[in-house]
Amino acid sequence: MPAIIGSWIISAYATKYKELKYPLVICFTLFLVSSIFYATVSPTENHAQMGINVLTGFGQAGPLTLITPIIQYSSPHALIATASGLAAVARAVGGAFGSAVLDAIVNGHLDSTLDLAVGSAATKAGLPASSVPALMAAFASGTGFGSVPGINSTILEAASDASHWAYAHAYRLAWSSVIPFVALAIIGILCLKDVKEMMTEHVEASVEPGAAQREASHEVNHEL
Repeated sequence: MPAIIGSWIISAYATKYKELKYPLVICFTLFLVSSIFYATVSPTENHAQMGINVLTGFGQAGPLTLITPIIQYSSPHALIATASGLAAVARAVGGAFGSAVLDAIVNGHLDSTLDLAVGSAATKAGLPASSVPALMAAFASGTGFGSVPGINSTILEAASDASHWAYAHAYRLAWSSVIPFVALAIIGILCLKDVKEMMTEHVEASVEPGAAQREASHEVNHEL
């Protein structure tokens, strides 16, 4: 919802004030701030994560709506369709690969730390070492904690807290990897030139073969 609402707001602003560069800078900055928040997230920030999600949504609104027109204004007229298609493909492929990389970071960290962290916390709280496999199986399924031999509320709380921190550290690593790319995007956008003078009611001629000649012929006949 923040991304949808933000897209309406940012599109209306860009249209009214004929400005694309700085709305994008603001949105990417919001996304950078939210990425930094997530890179330092902790299990105790339950309600704060809702606010971070709102920032993330508004931060993504600008790229979703304004990147395409900037690419079209930056492209030669004959290559507008190609550039637009390339941008759409790059976004889709980048999103797919980015999601896969983030999933690999999160799952790789959890695979190497989750069992050890939860098992260690549980045994320190009094769980017999022989019951750790049953506890991890219960965490994997989300049920059956009461059937773990030697379990009690104190042990379960300690194990759950360790699990939450393991996930938090995994997400911290994933979001930390996002920050450099957002910073590069901001630097790239700051290097853009203003396109305000190009945002007019003038419609460019069609790029179909022969369209330019037909338009020129029409203008000559009109003058005659």
